[in-house]
Amino acid sequence: MEFLSTLHVETIGKETKIHFRFFNEFFEMLPQDFSNALGFSKKCILEANALANEHEYDRSAWWNEISDEPVSSKNSIVSIHNPTLRVLAKYLAMVVYSRADLRLCSSSELMSLFAMAKKIRYSPIMGMVTHWQKMITCKSPIDITSLVTRIARYVGVLENAQVTYLPATDEYRTFIGLDHFVHAHMMREGPGNSVFMCYSGYVREFELPCPKLSFYSVKRLTLQMEKKEPARHNTAGPMTRGRTRRDAQLAEGGTSRQVGVSRQAVLALLKYPFYPLFILYNGMNSISKSLTVLTPA
Repeated sequence: MEFLSTLHVETIGKETKIHFRFFNEFFEMLPQDFSNALGFSKKCILEANALANEHEYDRSAWWNEISDEPVSSKNSIVSIHNPTLRVLAKYLAMVVYSRADLRLCSSSELMSLFAMAKKIRYSPIMGMVTHWQKMITCKSPIDITSLVTRIARYVGVLENAQVTYLPATDEYRTFIGLDHFVHAHMMREGPGNSVFMCYSGYVREFELPCPKLSFYSVKRLTLQMEKKEPARHNTAGPMTRGRTRRDAQLAEGGTSRQVGVSRQAVLALLKYPFYPLFILYNGMNSISKSLTVLTPA
């Protein structure tokens, strides 16, 4: 809380510094040093404006490149087409711009997705700092402690500090598995532990992994899909509908509980075409890798 309550940015002339306190000790860092502390590349763009000025980033144009939904201030992650971008958008919302509501894709997240798609070395730390400053007034959980610990280690305040660390056990870790993506209407379970990327309101879906949709191989990031026809009125009673659902589930290999896709099966999705960018169930330790692997020298 001390770090977040004292975190602020000061710009004098052309120089910008980030100020904060640890254990009642004052610190100031240049944005590049702050970026280095979080593990981003030492040679990267720090200002979001540079994406527009140097790489022609435009929010509306980029959204139209990855989705066929109209541009708005409430564009959702499920409206993104490419499977890799969908998962990366979720990762950004969970770790980089951590928040409770993971449905929408913010402007800062769209910039990060653009940089990753175009293989641009970009560190979103200024947007992250702005986001963190708002956390102190929000009622949602503050779950960036692992990132703050990185900064504390970088400035050397943990060497002689009396700090109690949470044990690295399942009890104190949040695991993001297939259930999350099923509830988000992004994936579904299939027979034989198979997993499908699905699109609400559309007929088409893809079994994962799907080599033909490899992130850096596809010619376009939107998919040719047809809208589903409006559902016809069903005159069957509750018992009949329930029995129909159960029969369909059994025909596909059992209910969702019976299929039981393992955490390892979900992680296997990241190998190809998702790239080994990050550890989905423990994202805090790999914030830099998610952007660095995508932007090799």
